Amino acid sequence: MPKHKRDWLFGHHAVEAALRAGKREVYELMFLEQHRPRYAWVRSEYPQLKLTQTDTLSLNRLAPEDQPHQGIALWVGPLPPLTTADLPEDATFLLALDQVTDPHNLGACLRSAAAFGVQGVLVPHNHSGHTSPVVAKAAAGALERVPLIDVGNLHQALTDLKEDGYWIVGLAGEGDKELGSIDLKGKLVIVMGAEGGGLRDLTRKTCDFLARIPMTGEIESLNVSVACGVSLYEAFRQRRKTT
Repeated sequence: MPKHKRDWLFGHHAVEAALRAGKREVYELMFLEQHRPRYAWVRSEYPQLKLTQTDTLSLNRLAPEDQPHQGIALWVGPLPPLTTADLPEDATFLLALDQVTDPHNLGACLRSAAAFGVQGVLVPHNHSGHTSPVVAKAAAGALERVPLIDVGNLHQALTDLKEDGYWIVGLAGEGDKELGSIDLKGKLVIVMGAEGGGLRDLTRKTCDFLARIPMTGEIESLNVSVACGVSLYEAFRQRRKTT
Protein backbone atom coordinates (compact mmCIF):
# COMPACT_ATOMS: atom_id res chain seq x y z
CA MET A 1 0.00 0.00 0.00
CA PRO A 2 1.52 3.36 -0.99
CA LYS A 3 2.18 5.80 1.83
CA HIS A 4 1.20 8.95 -0.04
CA LYS A 5 -2.21 10.05 -1.23
CA ARG A 6 -3.47 7.94 -4.07
CA ASP A 7 -5.35 9.21 -7.11
CA TRP A 8 -7.40 7.47 -9.74
CA LEU A 9 -7.03 8.59 -13.34
CA PHE A 10 -9.94 7.97 -15.69
CA GLY A 11 -10.27 7.89 -19.47
CA HIS A 12 -8.05 6.39 -22.15
CA HIS A 13 -6.01 9.53 -22.90
CA ALA A 14 -5.05 10.19 -19.28
CA VAL A 15 -4.43 6.53 -18.42
CA GLU A 16 -2.38 5.68 -21.51
CA ALA A 17 -0.32 8.87 -21.21
CA ALA A 18 0.53 8.09 -17.58
CA LEU A 19 1.52 4.52 -18.42
CA ARG A 20 3.63 5.43 -21.44
CA ALA A 21 5.34 8.41 -19.79
CA GLY A 22 6.47 6.32 -16.84
CA LYS A 23 6.80 9.32 -14.51
CA ARG A 24 4.48 8.04 -11.77
CA GLU A 25 4.31 5.01 -9.56
CA VAL A 26 1.33 2.91 -10.65
CA TYR A 27 -0.53 0.39 -8.50
CA GLU A 28 -3.64 -0.93 -10.19
CA LEU A 29 -5.29 -0.82 -13.62
CA MET A 30 -9.04 -1.48 -13.71
CA PHE A 31 -10.74 -2.06 -17.05
CA LEU A 32 -13.83 -3.45 -18.72
CA GLU A 33 -13.45 -6.74 -20.58
CA GLN A 34 -13.60 -5.12 -24.03
CA HIS A 35 -10.50 -3.04 -23.24
CA ARG A 36 -8.26 -6.00 -22.36
CA PRO A 37 -6.66 -6.20 -25.86
CA ARG A 38 -5.93 -2.46 -25.87
CA TYR A 39 -3.89 -2.75 -22.67
CA ALA A 40 -2.28 -6.14 -23.26
CA TRP A 41 1.14 -4.45 -23.58
CA VAL A 42 0.96 -3.19 -20.00
CA ARG A 43 1.70 -6.59 -18.44
CA SER A 44 5.22 -6.74 -19.91
CA GLU A 45 6.02 -3.08 -19.20
CA TYR A 46 4.67 -3.14 -15.63
CA PRO A 47 4.96 -6.70 -14.32
CA GLN A 48 4.16 -5.61 -10.74
CA LEU A 49 1.02 -3.68 -11.71
CA LYS A 50 -2.23 -5.21 -10.51
CA LEU A 51 -4.61 -5.75 -13.45
CA THR A 52 -8.28 -5.97 -12.53
CA GLN A 53 -11.09 -6.71 -14.93
CA THR A 54 -14.21 -5.10 -13.55
CA ASP A 55 -17.73 -3.98 -14.48
CA THR A 56 -19.32 -0.65 -15.34
CA LEU A 57 -21.12 -0.34 -12.02
CA SER A 58 -17.87 -0.65 -10.06
CA LEU A 59 -16.21 2.02 -12.18
CA ASN A 60 -19.26 4.26 -11.82
CA ARG A 61 -18.86 4.04 -8.06
CA LEU A 62 -15.16 4.81 -8.27
CA ALA A 63 -15.31 7.77 -10.64
CA PRO A 64 -16.73 11.18 -9.67
CA GLU A 65 -19.92 12.12 -11.50
CA ASP A 66 -18.14 14.77 -13.58
CA GLN A 67 -15.43 12.37 -14.80
CA PRO A 68 -16.55 9.87 -17.47
CA HIS A 69 -14.33 6.83 -16.97
CA GLN A 70 -14.63 5.31 -20.48
CA GLY A 71 -14.30 1.87 -18.90
CA ILE A 72 -10.74 2.38 -17.63
CA ALA A 73 -9.11 3.59 -14.39
CA LEU A 74 -5.53 3.73 -13.13
CA TRP A 75 -4.45 4.07 -9.50
CA VAL A 76 -1.33 6.24 -9.45
CA GLY A 77 1.07 8.15 -7.26
CA PRO A 78 1.73 11.86 -7.78
CA LEU A 79 3.88 13.32 -10.51
CA PRO A 80 7.35 14.22 -9.22
CA PRO A 81 7.57 17.91 -8.25
CA LEU A 82 9.43 20.09 -10.73
CA THR A 83 11.13 23.49 -10.46
CA THR A 84 12.44 25.90 -13.08
CA ALA A 85 15.78 24.07 -12.80
CA ASP A 86 14.05 21.10 -14.42
CA LEU A 87 13.17 23.00 -17.59
CA PRO A 88 14.93 21.72 -20.72
CA GLU A 89 18.21 23.52 -21.33
CA ASP A 90 17.05 24.49 -24.81
CA ALA A 91 13.61 25.72 -23.67
CA THR A 92 12.48 28.88 -25.45
CA PHE A 93 8.66 28.69 -25.25
CA LEU A 94 6.90 28.70 -21.87
CA LEU A 95 3.41 29.33 -20.50
CA ALA A 96 2.62 30.82 -17.09
CA LEU A 97 -0.83 30.58 -15.48
CA ASP A 98 -1.59 33.21 -12.86
CA GLN A 99 -4.31 32.01 -10.44
CA VAL A 100 -5.99 29.67 -12.94
CA THR A 101 -7.65 27.51 -10.29
CA ASP A 102 -10.46 25.77 -12.19
CA PRO A 103 -9.19 22.25 -12.96
CA HIS A 104 -11.07 22.03 -16.27
CA ASN A 105 -9.49 25.29 -17.45
CA LEU A 106 -6.07 24.24 -16.22
CA GLY A 107 -6.35 20.91 -18.00
CA ALA A 108 -7.49 22.56 -21.22
CA CYS A 109 -4.57 25.02 -21.06
CA LEU A 110 -2.16 22.12 -20.66
CA ARG A 111 -3.72 20.39 -23.66
CA SER A 112 -3.16 23.50 -25.79
CA ALA A 113 0.38 23.80 -24.44
CA ALA A 114 1.16 20.27 -25.59
CA ALA A 115 -0.45 20.86 -28.98
CA PHE A 116 1.58 23.99 -29.73
CA GLY A 117 5.00 22.95 -28.47
CA VAL A 118 5.21 24.68 -25.09
CA GLN A 119 8.20 23.31 -23.18
CA GLY A 120 7.04 24.08 -19.64
CA VAL A 121 4.04 25.50 -17.77
CA LEU A 122 4.56 27.61 -14.65
CA VAL A 123 1.88 27.71 -11.94
CA PRO A 124 2.11 29.52 -8.58
CA HIS A 125 2.00 27.00 -5.75
CA ASN A 126 -0.65 28.74 -3.64
CA HIS A 127 -3.03 29.92 -6.33
CA SER A 128 -3.48 27.25 -8.98
CA GLY A 129 -5.21 23.92 -9.43
CA HIS A 130 -2.98 20.92 -8.88
CA THR A 131 -2.37 17.73 -10.80
CA SER A 132 -5.71 16.25 -9.80
CA PRO A 133 -7.59 13.54 -11.72
CA VAL A 134 -9.93 16.23 -13.07
CA VAL A 135 -6.96 18.15 -14.47
CA ALA A 136 -5.51 14.94 -15.91
CA LYS A 137 -8.80 14.06 -17.62
CA ALA A 138 -9.28 17.58 -19.07
CA ALA A 139 -5.66 17.64 -20.24
CA ALA A 140 -6.20 14.44 -22.27
CA GLY A 141 -2.69 13.17 -21.58
CA ALA A 142 -0.89 16.53 -21.71
CA LEU A 143 -0.30 16.54 -17.95
CA GLU A 144 2.18 13.70 -18.43
CA ARG A 145 3.86 15.29 -21.46
CA VAL A 146 4.40 18.96 -20.59
CA PRO A 147 6.51 19.80 -17.51
CA LEU A 148 4.29 21.49 -14.91
CA ILE A 149 6.54 23.77 -12.86
CA ASP A 150 5.31 24.63 -9.36
CA VAL A 151 6.77 28.02 -8.38
CA GLY A 152 6.55 29.57 -4.94
CA ASN A 153 6.46 33.11 -6.32
CA LEU A 154 5.37 33.68 -9.91
CA HIS A 155 6.61 37.27 -9.98
CA GLN A 156 10.10 36.17 -8.93
CA ALA A 157 10.10 33.27 -11.39
CA LEU A 158 9.15 35.59 -14.25
CA THR A 159 11.77 38.12 -13.15
CA ASP A 160 14.43 35.40 -13.19
CA LEU A 161 13.33 34.33 -16.66
CA LYS A 162 13.55 37.92 -17.90
CA GLU A 163 17.12 38.06 -16.63
CA ASP A 164 17.75 34.88 -18.60
CA GLY A 165 16.63 36.59 -21.81
CA TYR A 166 12.94 35.71 -22.00
CA TRP A 167 10.32 38.20 -23.16
CA ILE A 168 7.21 38.13 -20.95
CA VAL A 169 3.89 38.70 -22.76
CA GLY A 170 0.76 38.93 -20.62
CA LEU A 171 -2.75 38.61 -22.05
CA ALA A 172 -5.19 41.30 -20.96
CA GLY A 173 -8.38 42.64 -22.50
CA GLU A 174 -7.09 46.19 -22.11
CA GLY A 175 -3.67 45.39 -23.54
CA ASP A 176 -2.20 48.21 -25.64
CA LYS A 177 -1.04 45.90 -28.43
CA GLU A 178 -2.77 43.25 -30.47
CA LEU A 179 -1.13 39.90 -29.90
CA GLY A 180 -0.37 39.38 -33.59
CA SER A 181 1.58 42.65 -33.77
CA ILE A 182 4.16 41.46 -31.22
CA ASP A 183 7.21 39.46 -32.23
CA LEU A 184 6.66 36.14 -30.43
CA LYS A 185 9.77 34.44 -31.73
CA GLY A 186 12.82 33.87 -29.54
CA LYS A 187 12.70 33.14 -25.80
CA LEU A 188 9.09 33.70 -24.76
CA VAL A 189 6.72 33.33 -21.82
CA ILE A 190 2.99 33.76 -22.47
CA VAL A 191 1.16 34.67 -19.24
CA MET A 192 -2.56 34.01 -18.75
CA GLY A 193 -4.62 35.29 -15.83
CA ALA A 194 -7.66 33.81 -14.15
CA GLU A 195 -11.18 34.48 -15.38
CA GLY A 196 -12.70 37.47 -13.64
CA GLY A 197 -9.61 38.84 -11.93
CA GLY A 198 -7.18 38.44 -14.81
CA LEU A 199 -3.50 39.04 -14.17
CA ARG A 200 -2.51 40.22 -10.71
CA ASP A 201 -0.97 43.71 -10.51
CA LEU A 202 2.54 42.47 -9.75
CA THR A 203 2.35 40.00 -12.61
CA ARG A 204 1.26 42.78 -14.96
CA LYS A 205 4.20 44.94 -13.94
CA THR A 206 6.57 42.07 -14.67
CA CYS A 207 5.36 41.71 -18.26
CA ASP A 208 7.26 43.35 -21.10
CA PHE A 209 4.03 43.62 -23.10
CA LEU A 210 0.32 43.44 -22.31
CA ALA A 211 -1.44 42.06 -25.37
CA ARG A 212 -5.06 41.64 -26.33
CA ILE A 213 -6.78 39.25 -28.71
CA PRO A 214 -8.73 41.26 -31.31
CA MET A 215 -12.45 40.50 -31.38
CA THR A 216 -15.53 41.95 -33.04
CA GLY A 217 -16.79 43.57 -29.84
CA GLU A 218 -19.97 41.54 -29.56
CA ILE A 219 -18.23 39.38 -26.94
CA GLU A 220 -16.14 41.15 -24.30
CA SER A 221 -13.88 38.29 -23.32
CA LEU A 222 -13.00 34.63 -23.86
CA ASN A 223 -12.79 31.76 -21.43
CA VAL A 224 -9.18 31.58 -20.21
CA SER A 225 -8.59 28.18 -21.79
CA VAL A 226 -9.90 29.41 -25.15
CA ALA A 227 -7.80 32.57 -24.94
CA CYS A 228 -4.81 30.45 -24.02
CA GLY A 229 -5.29 28.24 -27.07
CA VAL A 230 -5.60 31.25 -29.38
CA SER A 231 -2.51 32.91 -27.88
CA LEU A 232 -0.35 29.81 -28.03
CA TYR A 233 -1.39 29.17 -31.62
CA GLU A 234 -0.36 32.69 -32.65
CA ALA A 235 3.04 32.19 -31.04
CA PHE A 236 3.34 28.75 -32.66
CA ARG A 237 2.40 30.21 -36.06
CA GLN A 238 5.07 32.90 -35.85
CA ARG A 239 7.73 30.58 -34.51
CA ARG A 240 7.08 27.90 -37.12
CA LYS A 241 7.96 30.36 -39.87
CA THR A 242 11.49 30.62 -38.49
CA THR A 243 12.18 26.87 -38.52
